[in-house]
Amino acid sequence: MTPEELEHELELLLERQARIAGKIQRLREAGKQQEVNPVKPPETLHEGRRETREGFKVFTAEMREALDKLMLGNEAARELARQTARLLIRPAND
Repeated sequence: MTPEELEHELELLLERQARIAGKIQRLREAGKQQEVNPVKPPETLHEGRRETREGFKVFTAEMREALDKLMLGNEAARELARQTARLLIRPAND
């Protein structure tokens, strides 16, 4: 192998080593990031889904109750308007 070929091979090896060192550094940084913001294990995800479903059930029940009250209020307002109209229309001598 000529000195030029040997120098070229050494340059290629140094470049490869630099790329590998860069990959190792990125993996270390990713590992540190994983320690800071760990991915939730599957059982935690299932618990979260269960909690979300339960929250939706509670929300739905509360919305139904609120709508029932709104409908009752609407019916009461309609009855009050009907009675008011009847009083206004009724002749004064009744």
